[in-house]
Amino acid sequence: MKKSWNVLIPTIRKEGSEIWVSFNPELDTDDTYVRFVVNTPPDSWVQEVSYKDNPWRTKVLESERLHMKRTDPEEYQNVWLGKPKMVVAGAIYAREVRALIEAKRFRPVPYDPALLVHGIWDLGWNDQTSIILVQRLLSEVRIIGYLEDSFMTIAEWVKVLKSLPYVWGKQWLPHDADHHSQQTGSTTVKLVRKLGMKCAKPIERGRVEPGIRATRMIFSRLYIDNTHEMDGSMHVGGGRLHECLKRYRRSIPTST
Repeated sequence: MKKSWNVLIPTIRKEGSEIWVSFNPELDTDDTYVRFVVNTPPDSWVQEVSYKDNPWRTKVLESERLHMKRTDPEEYQNVWLGKPKMVVAGAIYAREVRALIEAKRFRPVPYDPALLVHGIWDLGWNDQTSIILVQRLLSEVRIIGYLEDSFMTIAEWVKVLKSLPYVWGKQWLPHDADHHSQQTGSTTVKLVRKLGMKCAKPIERGRVEPGIRATRMIFSRLYIDNTHEMDGSMHVGGGRLHECLKRYRRSIPTST
């Protein structure tokens, strides 16, 4: 949506032109909501409306409204009052993300120079490669940063990591990082080590559901940095990871 707005808005050139937008927000980080409600442009008029402003309300609608208010209060806030959701419908970690926000554990998480920083990788090329930057103190798991981009080589990623002012622990790579590349005859693990980073044994491939359950167990000890910036095409900051967690849900085949 951000790209669409960036293309559309500069085409509205005629003096006195107006853009009218009517929408029900999903998340408070959605681009349309941020662009027009959070960061309202000058000379704009924003009007919040809800079921109360519907002149065609009927007894049937009122009955449906009261039923949702009683049985699903959070969805009611979005559907009937137009308030943004904390997470998308069907998000796998919905309860955990809500608890994280309510406990104020989504906040600035500074780098602690007394602790090592570990990188947790998810490899991609056309799709995104992501690296979660983590520090641990006793039972606390602190996500101090997050990097995400596509079309970058392993050497380029290691260069980015080395440019950060951190004392590095181990890099945790996925199971396929131990597979030999037909192009190089080597593995990603060997390449990362050759480039001067310590690597743990690649994370074994497991079933999805046990992995989800294991992640849920960590959430109560998790702190996520809330910054998010763009460095060219690269996402930088834990805010991007938090956004992904709010939207992470199971893929439903189109044939069902």
